[in-house]
Amino acid sequence: MKRLLLILLLCLAAGADEAYVGATLHPVSGPPVQTALVVRDGRIVGLSSPPAGAEVVSLQGLHVYPAMIDADSALGLVEIAAVPPAMDISEVGQVNPELRADIAFHPDSKLIEVARSAGVLFAGVAPRGNPLSGQASVMRLIGWTREDMAVKAPVGLVVEWPDLALNRSPLAATPLEEQKENRRLAVLRIQEAIANARAYRPELGQDVKWEAMQSALKGESLVLVRAQRLDQIEAALELARKEKLRLVLLGGADAWRVAGKLAERKVPVIYTEMLRLPRDHEAYDLYYRAPALLAQAGVTVAISQGDDASNTRWLPELAGRARAHGLSSESALKSVTLNAARILGVDDRLGSLEPGKEATFIVADGDLLEADTRVVRAFVQGREIDLDDFQKKLYRRYRDRRKP
Repeated sequence: MKRLLLILLLCLAAGADEAYVGATLHPVSGPPVQTALVVRDGRIVGLSSPPAGAEVVSLQGLHVYPAMIDADSALGLVEIAAVPPAMDISEVGQVNPELRADIAFHPDSKLIEVARSAGVLFAGVAPRGNPLSGQASVMRLIGWTREDMAVKAPVGLVVEWPDLALNRSPLAATPLEEQKENRRLAVLRIQEAIANARAYRPELGQDVKWEAMQSALKGESLVLVRAQRLDQIEAALELARKEKLRLVLLGGADAWRVAGKLAERKVPVIYTEMLRLPRDHEAYDLYYRAPALLAQAGVTVAISQGDDASNTRWLPELAGRARAHGLSSESALKSVTLNAARILGVDDRLGSLEPGKEATFIVADGDLLEADTRVVRAFVQGREIDLDDFQKKLYRRYRDRRKP
């Protein structure tokens, strides 16, 4: 009798299974399937028929996807760009490797709830603005505090590669020789910071700057380099080769031009330039096609909207535009889910619907990457969350206002 009672108590403690039925499941790690998603204690335990005794939740005719991840975001660090106190994305000084995005993250940002409404439930949040900007973090976009919301912190060191372009016009405000010297000093600043960090010995006195770089220099964490032009990208690749760094390229406007080299060196790209205007000599749709060119060469690509936190909600549409310009449907969906998770080192928990991973998923009324599809429900670790947001509230307020 005691043995039976113990078994019963253990079963109750483990929690009942929940089976989400009637929807098309998009695991991302495999093809879509028509079966139940079985969840227990906030984890996915199977893509199978509902087990006996499970609580059945009907999602008839809908589509279930893993939650999307904006891999290079300013969410939680930027609120109103025109109001300086609402901006915490960069710091004074040029070398700030000790700054951490998760510490500065604002959990009550109105922009976070707008991103959630679009199905973006995670973000790789990165500081910006300085050669050594600080440490990026992966944040869950729901929770009471920044500690609740931190999934992985820190992820890696963020480096802004200096602009290496020269203005050779006779009307340039800065003489050409001075431009060259400024460019040399900007690159030297990064190289000197790495040299100082490698020479750091904590027994001779603690220095938080150099201590914060140790993990990246040992290859234990990433070095995320923001670079757009070809010369910047090639300089970053050379630095990573010499210093044996685990490089991730952020931005990557010209990355397609060295796609073969990136693939060979296994350097992933978090591509943020979908809406970039082409230069005079470039095709009008080049930046829409760039993710496909990178993927065809074998580069792991995640698509991100970049530093405009107010537009995170457009992430699925950006992936859809890449699909319309050559990126396969499978790769386009991975670019905002599993690839983003892999690049940021959280694919053991997030990015796909597989047994053992978090039961954090979204429910849509159609193809997630189509502009007219709506995310109608969302679940975080097996619990449904409210998808209301500030923009929806404003819409209802003015829709329902009293007529004069």
